[in-house]
Amino acid sequence: MQFTFFLPTALAALFPLLLPSCGKEATVGEMELAALAAEHDLLLPSHAVSAVIMRMEASPRLQDLLDRFKEAGAQNLQWWMQYLAEYQDLSGALPYHPNMGLSQAEYDEMLEGLDSVQYTQFGQAKVRFQSIGAGKVRMHSKELGVALSRVTLDFSQQKVTTVHGDLDVFQTLDVNPEDSALGAWKGLNWKTPEPEIGEVPDLISNFSLGRRAEDGAGLLIYRD
Repeated sequence: MQFTFFLPTALAALFPLLLPSCGKEATVGEMELAALAAEHDLLLPSHAVSAVIMRMEASPRLQDLLDRFKEAGAQNLQWWMQYLAEYQDLSGALPYHPNMGLSQAEYDEMLEGLDSVQYTQFGQAKVRFQSIGAGKVRMHSKELGVALSRVTLDFSQQKVTTVHGDLDVFQTLDVNPEDSALGAWKGLNWKTPEPEIGEVPDLISNFSLGRRAEDGAGLLIYRD
């Protein structure tokens, strides 16, 4: 599982299949966009499409455990970053530590609850992508707020620029269904650099684009 639960937001938008442009001749920008989408197996619609916005639904008990867990991390952030760095190569959940703000039993309960969490729809948004040349793509969406309304993806430099700065640590993802409430999916991920041990980051951001194996739907996940 991805251990990102101390982060304050998680936003996922599932895009419908990309439709051709109603018989119109494709522009240079549209052709560049289509080429990038094909190269990386992504959905990058040049015309506005309706996206379903999803959020994780947790039981009141699980939400209480998550809130306490996040609060403990926020109050002892320097230790938390050191602890993450110590286990950065670990696959799976972090070992329990009393600084997590939970008992061992509560921590185990939280992990078990996270394995069964589901995503539910809580809104819709119009989303489109625009090629701006040189392997760069700009995302447009008024409904998704300032953080996502002017995101720029630079495929040539493998970085994403947001209102909070550049996410220039790039990786490809192949997510197993048992590790994600969204099911199996593949895609690209950009994030802020890991802080040095002992360094307290100003902000941690994470941006992913991909496609679900189940139905081919586009997937966008943004955390800050």
